[in-house]
Amino acid sequence: LDANDRRATLFADAANALSQKGEYSRALLMALAGDPPARAGLFESLMRPDGNMSVRNALARAYASDRAVASMDVEDAVGLASLPDGKRFFTVHTSGKVMLWAAGETLEPQTLALPKPVANVFPLPDNDSVIVEWQLSDSQPFAVWSLTQAKVLREFGPVMTPERKEWPQATTLSNDGAWLVMGAEGGNISVWDTATGAEVKSTQFDVSYNTIGAIAADSRADTVVVSAGEKVMIWNPIASKRIGPVDGSFGQVRALAYYFLETPMVGPSEEGTVLFGSAGGNVGSVEDDGKLTPALQTFAENLGETEDVVRLRPSRDGRGMLLVSDGGQVRLLDLASNKVAEPFGQRTDIVDAGYLSQAGMLAAVSRDGTVLLAAYGRSAERTSLQSAFGVPETTPQASVVTYAAQDGTLILVNPDKSMRAWRLGMPASLRFTMPEDVLQRVQATSFLFSEKSSLFATTDGEKVEIWSPDTPVPKAVLQPGAQGDAVVDGRLVADGQALYYLLASGTAGVRRIDPQEDVFPPRKFDIGVTRFLYPSPDGRRIVEVAIDAVAESAGTTNASHDVVRVYEAGAEKPSELKVGASIARVAFSPDGKILALMEARGMLELWHPGEARSFQRLTAHRGAVTSLVFAPGGDLFATTGDDLRIVIWRLGDRDPVQVFEVPIFAAGDAVIDFSPDGKSLLAVTPAGVLHFGISPALHADVDTQVKLACDRLDQRGVQGFSDADYNQFSFIGKFDDRRQRNPCVKLGVTPMKPAASPAVAAVAKPKA
Repeated sequence: LDANDRRATLFADAANALSQKGEYSRALLMALAGDPPARAGLFESLMRPDGNMSVRNALARAYASDRAVASMDVEDAVGLASLPDGKRFFTVHTSGKVMLWAAGETLEPQTLALPKPVANVFPLPDNDSVIVEWQLSDSQPFAVWSLTQAKVLREFGPVMTPERKEWPQATTLSNDGAWLVMGAEGGNISVWDTATGAEVKSTQFDVSYNTIGAIAADSRADTVVVSAGEKVMIWNPIASKRIGPVDGSFGQVRALAYYFLETPMVGPSEEGTVLFGSAGGNVGSVEDDGKLTPALQTFAENLGETEDVVRLRPSRDGRGMLLVSDGGQVRLLDLASNKVAEPFGQRTDIVDAGYLSQAGMLAAVSRDGTVLLAAYGRSAERTSLQSAFGVPETTPQASVVTYAAQDGTLILVNPDKSMRAWRLGMPASLRFTMPEDVLQRVQATSFLFSEKSSLFATTDGEKVEIWSPDTPVPKAVLQPGAQGDAVVDGRLVADGQALYYLLASGTAGVRRIDPQEDVFPPRKFDIGVTRFLYPSPDGRRIVEVAIDAVAESAGTTNASHDVVRVYEAGAEKPSELKVGASIARVAFSPDGKILALMEARGMLELWHPGEARSFQRLTAHRGAVTSLVFAPGGDLFATTGDDLRIVIWRLGDRDPVQVFEVPIFAAGDAVIDFSPDGKSLLAVTPAGVLHFGISPALHADVDTQVKLACDRLDQRGVQGFSDADYNQFSFIGKFDDRRQRNPCVKLGVTPMKPAASPAVAAVAKPKA
């Protein structure tokens, strides 16, 4: 059994390493070869009825992290362009063919009936017109093509003749689609109005022997940025103002793009930042004077050579950026979390990639014409806050109050002055009737609510009134402190049957509502030292996060260091947890047996209260961890952070099992919770309610996990380990026969396919 466990761990570690590299199909194979059901020997199935958990976790992680959606082989490709609708994209191929694709789990491309071979395409904002750049011919280089009319509407650009050799070397479309900017031989730069086809203006830069490498343009700012070799030029065609060429020091600048930061509830900024990509994998910004400021290196050295960044594709929501290297690698930079991922694995044949924001996907195309789709930022359909109450979308959102007591409670004030309350996980809202002065206090977010007891609590400062649904008078009135001692914080605990309170004097406690008796007797805290308090779910513990008073008195206080104490009801002295950071938030598991400490710098610690050390510590987010919630089953939990990610973890694992990107429009104090069955996550945000589907592999039994993994491999045509796998991971051959490369066959999921004899294969003919 020990040998079986060690074997499983060996395969699990390899599978996790492959998942981190984005090689999910190989990771699934490796985890399956580790025998998830623990059936390799006589005793394993008896002594390990739940299977080998290490490889089960690795299998679930690889399955849930695998974002590949679909792929299709066509022909050699040279470029890709996403339409503004965020659902469709074009691919351009070496033959000059242009294909239109719609994002989905199946791909059925449409070939445009263009009259001439195409070199490049630039979709316009109307989602119907597209500017095509013809391959070399004796005519104008650009044309506007209508998708609905299937014809050329007009051609424009400089007329190409045998005597004129200034064919485009680099071309770009401004973000609003108003300008098409062309760079030609000799440093000639010209701007064309896409609506009329007229030339706006042209100029010429001294680029010496260099060719035009890349162009970025913003018509609203009247700015064109051009690169040639290591030099960068800036031109305002309207004011006829030029800067440069300015020498850079980061090698050849091969990519330029405008990035517009988008903020919630406001939209994209009016002024964009010009980003550059260059030799050595450098990415940074182009300053107003043309100087280059590097920010990061996106491609590590590979066999002594460093990949050059040849394409930059910022997302329309300002959240991230796709980078493509000259070696065919793709990096996805999430600007909110500062994470760099490989959305298409470690492929080295990608020529271009783009965002499909509305479809929640990324698209890429390889040199040999393989079109790939991967999920990114995908969430279920967003619903409005009003829909939580079943009222028309036209109901003013001002009447919906969110985030009461940091628990995601929503209230809706009805025309008859009654009120409805709803929280995540509730099937329907509850109606409350109360006097108008109380209702006004509620609208000021001074209330508490428990979906477990259906009780609603509000305060006038000193007294707390407890309300039941559709009851015009309070169920109970509590006054936790003396007259003049106001309630400054509170929660409904013990399944909503007790009130945790904190008074202005620093006294805190927990009192049962009916009968009114103390669950946690009143205790005085030093408000000059205590940063915040948090009760356990049953109300019998209070966690204090405080300034280190001993260090403060010695004059050595570290602003990033807190003291955490856990007080038990009836105990004289608290237990102290030794932490080395500033704690931003605290949370308990539903049964109160696990305490989570969320740090301001993105770390997370899990403790069993009363024990001397944490049992799990991990880096959860960039910036502060803002919330944590446990799944109903207890083995999974989810965190949110300042990096706009929701991350699902398994207790005891150091790596996440699934990650969701929170859209920019939903940024803010998002409150999350698992659905009652644990199969999905809901998030309440100022912009509405989001639904995130959790991978079925995370909560399935072992046989279902194995079948899910084998079905996915079968759909992708993966038949088992390759010779390269056996060479890279030599231990595979010690446990598995090379003649049977598919672990799904060994596990009894996939039937063994008999190989056809050479004689039969030679005479076999295809069926009509």
